[in-house]
Amino acid sequence: SADTQTILFSSQFNYSTSINNIHNIKAMLIGSGYQNKVSGTYHKTSNVNLGLELDYNYAGKYYVQVGAALVHSAKLAPGHRNALSPSATLGWKLKNENFLKDSKVVDELTLSASLSELNSDKDIDSYYLYESNYTQASGSYWSWCDGTLQRSTNVQRGDNENLTFIKRKEFSVNLQTSLWNHLIDAKASFFTNLIDGGVIQPSTIYPNYLSTYYP
Repeated sequence: SADTQTILFSSQFNYSTSINNIHNIKAMLIGSGYQNKVSGTYHKTSNVNLGLELDYNYAGKYYVQVGAALVHSAKLAPGHRNALSPSATLGWKLKNENFLKDSKVVDELTLSASLSELNSDKDIDSYYLYESNYTQASGSYWSWCDGTLQRSTNVQRGDNENLTFIKRKEFSVNLQTSLWNHLIDAKASFFTNLIDGGVIQPSTIYPNYLSTYYP
C-alpha cells in the first residue's frame, strides 16, 4: 500500500467592459498548480500554470480571442523548463450581418478559425532524462588479473541538454449553423494537428552494421 498527498490551488480574475455597446472586451487571468506525493517515491509530481485570455468582439459580428499559458516542468534541463503556449481564434458571426439578420431561414451562422501550439511534458515519463546514464548491471563479463571477473560499463544514453517540451500544433476551421427555427442544427470542423518533439530512447546507440558475435 502507499499513501498519497495532493496539494493544489487555483485562482481566477475576470474583467469585462463594453464601449458604446460596440467594442466588447473581456479578459481572464488564471493561476493554478498542484503537487502530488506518493510514499516511497523520491520525486513529487508538480504542475504550475499561468494563463491569460483576451477576448474582443465588434458589434457581435467579428471576434478575436488570444490566449497564452506559461508552463513549467522540472523534468527538463535548466534553461528549458519554461515555455509559452499561445493560441488565437478569429470568428465571424454572419447571422448578425445585414444580409442575414432578418432571414427567416438562417437562425445562426458562425465561421471561425483557430491556431494553437501546446507545450506539454505529459509524455515525458521520468526525471533527469537529459543526463547521461551509465550502468554495469547489464554489462558483459570479462576477465583480468589472473581470472578476476569484471563487468563492462555500458552507455544507456548520452546527455541531451536541449531536451524540451513536446509540442502539439493544431489548426482548425469550424462552421456552426441553425436553420428553420432550429429544425436543423449542424456543426462541421476541419482540423489538422502535429505532435513534435516526442522523446524516444533507441535500443542501441550504434548503427546496425556494428555488431559482435562469436566466430
